[in-house]
Amino acid sequence: MRDRVRSLADEPLDEAVEKARANGSIDFLDFACQFPLAVICELLGLPGEDRLKFTRWASRFSSVNSLMGLLTRLLNLFKINGYFHQQIRSWHERPRQGLMSLLVEVQNSGDTLSDDELSSMAFLLLFAGHETTTHLISGGLLTLLDHSQQKLELMSDWEKGETEVDELLRFNTPVRFTKKRIASRDMKFYGQDIKRGDYLIAMLAVANSDLNRFGDLELLDI
Repeated sequence: MRDRVRSLADEPLDEAVEKARANGSIDFLDFACQFPLAVICELLGLPGEDRLKFTRWASRFSSVNSLMGLLTRLLNLFKINGYFHQQIRSWHERPRQGLMSLLVEVQNSGDTLSDDELSSMAFLLLFAGHETTTHLISGGLLTLLDHSQQKLELMSDWEKGETEVDELLRFNTPVRFTKKRIASRDMKFYGQDIKRGDYLIAMLAVANSDLNRFGDLELLDI
């Protein structure tokens, strides 16, 4: 999909350049939100005209700070579930390119994937992949703007892009911890007493601060 993904990036970036020339500035988050969404829609085989709809739905999943926010999220879940089931029916009738059509073929061959499982797979890829990549792109650009020498090194040698993304993920990762888990029994975990019912959260970002692996943790080195 490399060539297609490149074209999906080029179009909104060209638009951003034109806006910058006309207005003197752009909001880079417009690109950071649209690009991963377009790629995931392409991967799944969803209609391009539905991307704006997904952007609205995705933006309402970021936080729930009130009862009304919770009700809005539940309403969006209902809409998304209905939409994906509608798409699954159309994939059955008219297969098209994309991951979901391939999964529908598995279902048609007699395997045990239900429509709910297909919908859940599409939901996971769309929203988990969209939000994290948006934060990687926008946070990565901000990090490079704060480290001008590293930015210049990258611009003078784009092959450093191979390691740049990994280093940006280490330095400013968009996923810092897991959802909380609840201990089902009393146990010792790395010498720590854990009681049944205790909450545990894995701090994933701590792995990016391993002195034995990375040395100077505050140094960005693409």
